Amino acid sequence: LKEALGLNPKNLEAKLELAVCFLETKKEAQGIALLSEIVGEAPWYGECYRILGIAAYQDKNWPLAYDYFSKALFCNPDDEDAKAYFLTIRRR
Repeated sequence: LKEALGLNPKNLEAKLELAVCFLETKKEAQGIALLSEIVGEAPWYGECYRILGIAAYQDKNWPLAYDYFSKALFCNPDDEDAKAYFLTIRRR
């Protein structure tokens, strides 16, 4: 992934995958920073907001997770995962 980004630093899919790898390997700060960079470059990228929402949800930061899932659904109203998390948080 880093090689792909070296060839094309604007490759959003590679950045997203690298951010997910960081999150899955307990390098949350790096993953969150990269996801934040992505939404700065592409605020329409709903999948990125969904992943940020999952990270906030896992940290039990309900207000932040709610905000990210709202943005994910604004970008992609058909995102079933974001809908499920969003509704779960709303029920709290």
